[in-house]
Amino acid sequence: MTRTLHDVERWFLDMDAQTMVYRYLACKDVPSEVVEKAIDEAVAFGRSHHRPVDAEIFSAFVDTFFIDICQGPEWAIRKNDGAPSWIC
Repeated sequence: MTRTLHDVERWFLDMDAQTMVYRYLACKDVPSEVVEKAIDEAVAFGRSHHRPVDAEIFSAFVDTFFIDICQGPEWAIRKNDGAPSWIC
């Protein structure tokens, strides 16, 4: 299945965020439903702020929704460097 961004999605995601969308979908490290939800939230966020969402904000949406899916004993945060690490 090939996914292309619609006009509204392209309008509210800057080029770096669009690149991240395609990268996430291609590598399949993140479930597609997480990417889709992040796209929807990023578009809503961009509309409310009247500007495109950048890659950093889009990545934060993906991380948030990924964590929501991976709650439970399989999810762990490495405390030594503060960087999240997911084991699903």
